[in-house]
This record gives sequence, C-alpha cells and structure tokens, in this order.
Amino acid sequence: MSFGRRNLRLRFVRGYAIPLYLSREHIPLLREVIQVYEDKVGEPLYKLDQDLIRYIIGDDRLAKGLVHAMRYFYGPEELGELKLSSRKRIQVFRLVNKLYKGFVPSDERDSFIEKLRDLGLKSPEELWADEIEERRLCKIRSCDPLDLLKVYNYEVIDTIFTNSSKAEVIYEKGPYSLGLVTKELLSRAKRFGLIYDVRLERSHLKVILEGPLRLFGRPTKYGNRICHAICKAIPLLYKCKRWSVYAFMSTGRRTLRVLVLSHDVKPELSMPSKEPPPIYDSAVEERIAHSLRALGFDIEREPEPIVLGNTVLIPDFMISRDGFKAYVEVAGYWRKEYAIKKAYKVTQALKLGIPLIVLAEEKLKGYLPKDSRIIYYSMRGARPLVPYGKLVMEFRKMASKGKNFVSPL
Repeated sequence: MSFGRRNLRLRFVRGYAIPLYLSREHIPLLREVIQVYEDKVGEPLYKLDQDLIRYIIGDDRLAKGLVHAMRYFYGPEELGELKLSSRKRIQVFRLVNKLYKGFVPSDERDSFIEKLRDLGLKSPEELWADEIEERRLCKIRSCDPLDLLKVYNYEVIDTIFTNSSKAEVIYEKGPYSLGLVTKELLSRAKRFGLIYDVRLERSHLKVILEGPLRLFGRPTKYGNRICHAICKAIPLLYKCKRWSVYAFMSTGRRTLRVLVLSHDVKPELSMPSKEPPPIYDSAVEERIAHSLRALGFDIEREPEPIVLGNTVLIPDFMISRDGFKAYVEVAGYWRKEYAIKKAYKVTQALKLGIPLIVLAEEKLKGYLPKDSRIIYYSMRGARPLVPYGKLVMEFRKMASKGKNFVSPL
C-alpha cells in the first residue's frame, strides 16, 4: 500500500512534476533511521520514537515515507498466543457486568484483580497484549541502507501510480528492440485488465495505459495495476537510449502530469515480487478462451504486437492446431470512441492479410467492415453465444493457404 499522496516530495518544472528520489548520498541518514529501529527490537511498538525519526531526517514528508518503507523490514510480532487476549477480554467484560453491572468500583479493584487470576491472567495489562501498540517490534528481514533506499524509491513510484488514472510511456529504439519492450508493456496491460493505446512515430513508440472507463468509481482504481505493468518493463527501459514515463496523477482538484522515470531520472529500485492476479479483459473473453481450449486449440495469451501503420494491435489470443497459428481478437461492445479505434485496427489487419479472426458482439456491426473473418456473437445474459463452427471453418481456410504470419515489430 502506498504511503499517501500528501507525503510525496515533488519538484515542479514547466507544467509537470518530478519526484524526489533517494540516492546513495542519503545512506548515512538511512543508517541512522535503521539504528532507531534496531534499538527498539523486542520492545513494545509505542516505544518507537516517531518524533526522533522526524528530527533525524528533518523533513516530515520524507520521515513518513521512510516509516512506511520500514514496514517491509520491521513489524509487530505475530499474534500467536496473543489471540487469546480478545477472548479473555470478553470473559472479563461479562464478569464485570455480572458482578458490578459494568463498572468496578475503585475500592473493589484489588479484589477483582484477584478474580482475574482464576481466568489465567497474571495482570490486567495482559488483556491488551494484542493491541498493535503493545506488541513487540520484530525484525522481519535484514535491512541495510541500500535496501531501504531501493524500497523507498519503489514506494514513491507506487504512490504516484496508485493515485493516477493513466500512464504514458515513450521510448526510442535501443539495445532492446521496440517489439520486446512493447510486448512486455502490453502483455502486462492485458494480463492486468488495462486498456492500452499505441502510436508508432518514426523511431519511437508511445504507449498509453489506463483502467477501463466506468461511469462510477474512482478514476484511479487501476493505478496499482498500471504500476506493476510499468515496473516489469523498467529493466528493459533502463537499457533504452531515450525514454520517459509519465503519470497523470489526481490531486483531488486537478490532474498533475508527473515525470516518474526517464533516461535522466533512473533511481535505484527494489521491484515487488508479488503482483496483482491476472485477469481477462472481460468475463466474455474468459468464457471464449475456455471454449477454444475445449475445441482442441492451443491458446497463447498476449502474443507478439502487430504493427499496423502508425499503431499497434495485440490480439487477445493466438490459437494453434496442426502446426498453424492464427490470431483471435474479441471485440466486445464499448463506448463509441473505443469502437472506432478497434474498427480501424481490425480493418488494417485484414487488409494486410494477417490471419486474424474477430469475434465481435452484434452491437458493433455498424463499425466493422463486412468480412467472413469477422464473426458476430450475441449475448444471453452474461453468456456469449458464439458460432464456433464458423470460427473453425475460417481457421481451416487460413491454414490451407499456407505460411504463418510473423510480426515485423
């Protein structure tokens, strides 16, 4: 979980912001912070002096961010036997209600404490041993200043994207091909249920990632998934010649454009090992995938991107059988702007002779061209009624013509 937008440290330059990351020059400061925690290991959490940490750092926002990052290395002891405390409290409360009608008189307190021993309690303090501030501080994993620096920098990125509705990645051709970086970005986008748009402009690509647009709900709902999609591509981006990553962060009153990373802004990071669970773009797509497998097709999700003039298409699936491969694009009913973009990409792909089968909802008939490779399905409740016989016939027709298609990207 991010440490909160209000704790971000930003530098403003000509209409956009750049986050202030930690570098190796901060290591002496981080060493002091770690020592504060080390000195309190084994003691109740309330003895961890937050004011001392703020004094050492001298920046309230940075202090709060570092305290948040330290949760990766230090935390309260596991409940274990402390789980008994909540049950003991209930027993004590019942006893107080029964004997004293809810309140123990001061002159009866000592005698009541004696009664607590009958419940297995040595002192009243044990009743609250499971409270977070009363639990002992434990070391979860080893921590050196460089580890803390990398985790904090990642938390900065996570905080920005968690509060963002959209990300924009721009990069030029470098040691890693455009295709490799693009596949990493877009495969993660599809895996995490994001909408993407791609523009190929001369020697560089622009990839836009955002969550599905909905009438209700937070516009930043998919920020965490955007963050994971981009972070998985960072090792490749760091090896590109010129690149930049922007986030469009909601501040409550306005949207702020933030230059999160670039060829000039490359902080040391510790990438998260846990990522959001993979999801299909829709329940319809998931049902279709299961049906295609039942028909005997091998399915690959998120195949290589296909260049279509100045844009890029990543079909939902690549299906294969008997050595031949074809793409399948599932086009559900979306808002008008999305339908127009989808129709353009599908039309271009069919003109280029790409072995593509489009499964489109009937409501898109007004947007897509007439072609046997576009197969329409209807909906019965949440279940798509797909004429799979037509799909199999189109696949066999394509297979009879020969060569598999190879994307030029």
